[in-house]
Amino acid sequence: MKKIFTGGIILTALFLGLTGCEKQEMPIKNNDNALDVQESILKQKTANWKHYINPIIRYEFFHPDYWEVEEKNGLASDVCLTDGDEEVMRFKVYPNLEKEKTLPEFFAEDFSIDLFTSPYLMEEAEIDGQKAYWFTGVEGRVKDKPAEKTEVVALDLGTRFLVIDIFKDWPTAKLLLNKINFYPAKSK
Repeated sequence: MKKIFTGGIILTALFLGLTGCEKQEMPIKNNDNALDVQESILKQKTANWKHYINPIIRYEFFHPDYWEVEEKNGLASDVCLTDGDEEVMRFKVYPNLEKEKTLPEFFAEDFSIDLFTSPYLMEEAEIDGQKAYWFTGVEGRVKDKPAEKTEVVALDLGTRFLVIDIFKDWPTAKLLLNKINFYPAKSK
């Protein structure tokens, strides 16, 4: 009798364990674009942001009024956003005038880290209708702090590659990424 009772308890526990504990898949993202922000939230949080236009590289974005924009070494291709003394984001443009390389080829041959073959988590996204690659936990991008982890967003804009480093304040940077507009290449 004791064996039947013990066997019944084990079978009941096993049955409840299997039926009541289904493995649920957790969604990695809640839409097709991991960088998207709901439009009402975007409008509310960015209402008083400053406007930066880069006519040479052909893009614009909005940024918090407490962030400063600096074109490093006077170059429109190297734009840094700072919050006081600290660098928050950097937009760096690399020419691809003849469209001779793909973005993965550029990273493999010309970039300091080949992010496409690295162990860093990569997720495809979209910024202003352009395909973007978002890499998380990237090391070696902060001068004098090689172990510090950053986010990197890379885009192939045809005649140029844009690499955006995000050093801190990811929530605000994500809002900014939703406030970027790219202009098409000029006709010859």
